[in-house]
Amino acid sequence: MKCDRLLFTVFPDIEWNPESVRGLNSQISLKNKTIRAVSINDGDDVYIAGGGIWVKIIQANIGCTNGVVHLITNFMFYKNFTLWEAIKDMPQLSHASSYISRYPEVQALMSSEASGHLTLFLPNDDSLSTIPGRIKQKFALNQTYLNEVHNLFV
Repeated sequence: MKCDRLLFTVFPDIEWNPESVRGLNSQISLKNKTIRAVSINDGDDVYIAGGGIWVKIIQANIGCTNGVVHLITNFMFYKNFTLWEAIKDMPQLSHASSYISRYPEVQALMSSEASGHLTLFLPNDDSLSTIPGRIKQKFALNQTYLNEVHNLFV
C-alpha cells in the first residue's frame, strides 16, 4: 500500500523548464494518476497540481544516470484525509490545531465528510505569533469568543 502511494509520484522521464511547461498540459504517473504543470511569473515558478494538491518545484532537473529528480515543497499525494486530519498533522498549524481541539463541535465539523466540502482559511503559527497576548488569552480561555469569530465565517 505505501509503495503504491510512492508510485503515484513516479513518472516517465520529465524535464521541466519554462518552455516545456507552457506546452505541457498533463502527465500520467506509473500508477495512472494525472498531474498538471502550471507556470507562474513568466516561468520563474512552476507548480505541479494533482489530486487537489499543489506543490512548487524548488529545484528542477537534477540529472541522474537513470532519470531526473525534482525537489518540491510538499508531499504530492492524493486526498484521503479530512480537514481535521490535515490541520493536526501540519506543523505550521500547531496553534490553530490546539485552539480547534478545545472545541469538539468545530473539530467534529472538520472531521466529518457528511458536512460536505468546506474551505478553511487558517492563520499559520508565524502569523499567530504577531497577535497580542491578551487576544490569544481570549481565544484560549473563552469559548464564546472563539465561537463568535467562528460564526463570522460559517
